[in-house]
Formats: sequence, structure tokens, C-alpha cells
Amino acid sequence: MTPATATKLEVLAHKLGQDALGLLIKLCPEIRTATEGQRELALVAMRVKSKEVIGQMLDDAKDVPHLAHLSYHTAALTLAQAGAAVLRCNS
Repeated sequence: MTPATATKLEVLAHKLGQDALGLLIKLCPEIRTATEGQRELALVAMRVKSKEVIGQMLDDAKDVPHLAHLSYHTAALTLAQAGAAVLRCNS
């Protein structure tokens, strides 16, 4: 992987994380009343899931490039769901 590719991947991962967090806030109202510890656990769950999700997203985008945007949105939603599952289990 070239340095330019690595930088692009880091930017993509950062954007994906921001979008996933935005979805978590919209889809899981429990986050508003969660403790700091519960929020951190949700973020940890999202981070743990991110490597798998990003790998799948990249594979899907290579296989079907014209549907890459759907793969991105699926990845963001999958990460948000990982965080939401933790919040709902600890509520």
C-alpha cells in the first residue's frame, strides 16, 4: 500500500466513523441518557467491528463498483448497530 493510498483509506475510515456515530445518535435515543462508560463501550464495540466492516466494504466496492455508495452506507449502519446493541444491553 502506498502512502497516498494509506492516507485515502484513513480519510475514508474517519468519515465512515463520523457517519456511523451520527447514525448511532439518530437511531438510538438511549445514547442521550447513557453514562460516559456506556457511551465509551458503544464506541469500543464500533471500533472492534470497524476492521471487518471496512474490509467488507472495500471488497464489495471492488466487486461491484457502481454500488460502492451502498456498501459505504451499509458499513456505516453496521457500525452504528454495533454501538446500539451495546447501549441497549446496558440500559
